[in-house]
Amino acid sequence: MGMFDSLIIPCLFCKKEIEEQTKNGPCDLKYYKWDDADLPVWMMETFNDTEIECYHCERTFRIVFNFEVVVRDRRLETVDNLSMLELEQMRKEEEEQGG
Repeated sequence: MGMFDSLIIPCLFCKKEIEEQTKNGPCDLKYYKWDDADLPVWMMETFNDTEIECYHCERTFRIVFNFEVVVRDRRLETVDNLSMLELEQMRKEEEEQGG
């Protein structure tokens, strides 16, 4: 059995939970709810603007995440040309350097 991560989304119509799986992240069998404050950027990018079909009521809807970038230093003021994954990589590099 392969490893994956899951996003739990409530159906917009029947309100039952739907599990969407992905292998785009670390694949450590974690479950994330769509409204978790600590939802990883890679998970949002994976499912952003994705059509989801509910396997309970068989209706479809689209999930869209709104990204917000908070400027903490001048280096991040020009983030409009960077993807969210690049921003996350920059954040990780800063943490590793003790910044």
